[in-house]
Order: sequence, then C-alpha cells, then structure tokens
Amino acid sequence: MNKQTSLVVITSSRSGLGKTLLGELIIRSLKKKLHKIIVIKHVHHSIDYKVKDTGRFLSAGADVVVAVSQDEVMRVEKKRVELTKLLKNLVGQYDIIIVEGFKEQLESLDEIFYGYCRIHIVEENELLHEERDRDSTRIRVGRNKLSHAAKLIEQYVTGRKCTIKY
Repeated sequence: MNKQTSLVVITSSRSGLGKTLLGELIIRSLKKKLHKIIVIKHVHHSIDYKVKDTGRFLSAGADVVVAVSQDEVMRVEKKRVELTKLLKNLVGQYDIIIVEGFKEQLESLDEIFYGYCRIHIVEENELLHEERDRDSTRIRVGRNKLSHAAKLIEQYVTGRKCTIKY
C-alpha cells in the first residue's frame, strides 16, 4: 500500500496537562480537510467495559467481543499488543495516526519510523520549543500553548509523512 500516513505522538510530564485536549484540537482541525484519523490511547488501568455484557463474554472465554450499536462499533480483545507492531499495521490505512501516551515505549519509534512528530506537554507556561532531525520533529509545549501547538501539527501533517524504515 503506498498511501502515506502522518504519525503524531502526544505525551506529557504528568496526568492532567492536556494530552486529550490537544488531540481533540488536532482532530477537529484536520477532520475539516476530510482526513481519515485513528487514535491509539494508552490506558493505565483496565478498560471499563467489564461491568457490561462485553466483559461477561470475555470472562466466559470469548477471544473477541464486538459490540455494535446503530452508529458505533467497539472491538475488545484480551491480548497484549506492542505499540510498534500495531503502528506498522496501521501505516498506510489512515492519513493520520495520533498516539496518546505510551511514554515508556516511544524510544523504539526512532528505530522503526522516519518523519513522525512527538509533542511533549509540560507544566511551564509560555514554552514552545521545536527540534527537527532526520527521523522526527519534537515539540515541547507548555500547557497554555496547546492551540498554538495544534496549528503547528496541522502544518506538519500537511507537509511531512511517516515511513517505515524496514
């Protein structure tokens, strides 16, 4: 598949600084241009479907449960997935992949991808720092500059695509 994909990774120095808000700003802006977007969100605790029928089916031994409503589909599997393997499978299927969190697993991205953008949100105000190298663009941003960072990401996404190194 030769469709290009932009990879945007959002992390922060602690919870509550605006990772999800920044992701929302980026999505709202890029959806206007009809981009196909997928978000991969790191959840530090169990996903809270367990009290409903989905969890009951998984507890009973189902490998996969697909919940379908009139407007939504949710697939739940009980398995561990490596971020890099998941991303390799998604590159080319979407215009933009937004990853929220996974701070501990990000170093391996440099070994696999060229041309992705990593944004790290920090506590300090009035801070916006951008670094570029061959493999990635890294942006460090204070939480009061999220809308500015979202505009930067929009420019990035329209100009640079991610490719798998091997």
